[in-house]
Amino acid sequence: MAWVVKGALVPPYDVSIGHSSPVTQRATGLGDNPMGHKVARAVVFTRVHYRGYTADASGNLTVELRKNGATIPGTSATIAAANQVAGAAVTGSWALAAGDVLTVQVTAIGATAGKGLSLIHI
Repeated sequence: MAWVVKGALVPPYDVSIGHSSPVTQRATGLGDNPMGHKVARAVVFTRVHYRGYTADASGNLTVELRKNGATIPGTSATIAAANQVAGAAVTGSWALAAGDVLTVQVTAIGATAGKGLSLIHI
């Protein structure tokens, strides 16, 4: 599937951003990827999917997407331990400009935090 933008074919812009590796225990903050992902061209995402490598022992993981350091409204997800490996998605419409920097911010973790965290934008 491709889109036409200003007369040119443009491939879909799926992006995967890591927060912490599969060997890193999750913690609040930016994790292993404080530099984030710099957006190469203007795009609108309609879905964000968060997924852990292992689950917390109990409790909830709360995570959000940030643009240039500020929370992007509607991208926060609270994920129960039982769902952290399968992940959770939020939907909406988020416009990004070329040069925006996206980061994954963990704002809360459960007891004995799990390992790894990534997100995929579609």
